[in-house]
Amino acid sequence: MDARGWSGHLLAHVHKKWALGEMTQLECLVNGANGIWASVCEEGAALGHACSTVTLMNLVRMGNTKVQNRYKCTQLREAASNVTEITTGMPPHPKQVIYGKRALDLAFDFGSIAGGTVGETDFNLATFFGEEAPVRISTLSSDRMIHERLVDLFHEDPQFTMEMAHTMKEKMLEDLTDNRKEEYMSAAGIALLFDRAGGKLTAKMAEVIEDDKVRSVHAQHLIDEVRRIWDKWDIEEDKKVDDVLKFHSFYNGFMAPYFGCFMCKDTLKALQAIDMDKDGYVDWNEFLVYLKWAMRQYPNIKDADELLSVAFRKGIIPAMQDELLKIPKPFKKINTSC
Repeated sequence: MDARGWSGHLLAHVHKKWALGEMTQLECLVNGANGIWASVCEEGAALGHACSTVTLMNLVRMGNTKVQNRYKCTQLREAASNVTEITTGMPPHPKQVIYGKRALDLAFDFGSIAGGTVGETDFNLATFFGEEAPVRISTLSSDRMIHERLVDLFHEDPQFTMEMAHTMKEKMLEDLTDNRKEEYMSAAGIALLFDRAGGKLTAKMAEVIEDDKVRSVHAQHLIDEVRRIWDKWDIEEDKKVDDVLKFHSFYNGFMAPYFGCFMCKDTLKALQAIDMDKDGYVDWNEFLVYLKWAMRQYPNIKDADELLSVAFRKGIIPAMQDELLKIPKPFKKINTSC
């Protein structure tokens, strides 16, 4: 270009096929190209193309200050996500590098690995975008990460100890051994894990999960159907909807197919498992914890009856059984006479 006296620009535009798009684009820049022709997101013809967001962020992490001075690089993640949604009608794939929902996640409690803790000399992607890296909970999480996630979601609580976090980790490993697929990342998911590990669900957990927006239209439709059943029993109690049911109303409206006797001591004691604020009633937001968890964990649930069945069989009944295990057994005298 210099030898021929060409004063124009040489731009790189790379389509994807063999997962080498960004590397090829960077190689073009290294070897003389002085720009790229690309969208901020990788959507495009065929399998897409090497987008400007990923290329620019690679230059930024390698210390290039010129692109930071010329472009608002701290807004690239949001821009790429928005353009993806405008173009496709859907958000980026969660695992899309740089601008996917999980791109900033902290998955390991050690460094020198993608998704691990960031060392002093490492480029911190979350900090660059002004965000806090979410702690991803899985069987690879440490006790500290589990504890941190509980506190981040539900604030401090005397039950949130390192011992409890360790028990939750053991429960996850038990699920893995039993080939039981569960998600522990959402507020509902980690709350149910906490419950299964022997914790007592709190009013704060119910509040946070109630505020957590349901993204699936199908899931919200089924939850709304259950809510209509709830409202019917609520109105029959005191002629108004106040979002709470007495134990006997909750039993008659929802629990009877799974427990044969309301007056049985075990049933009454077990109801305490769902009464998170210990006010002697079942609140809608307490019941909603299990409904949202069931829809997240089993998104192919077909109707409200199946939703209630899953919520009880896989969520509430195990929680109630945990509560029953806490009941001290009476001392049994052993007859030692001959």
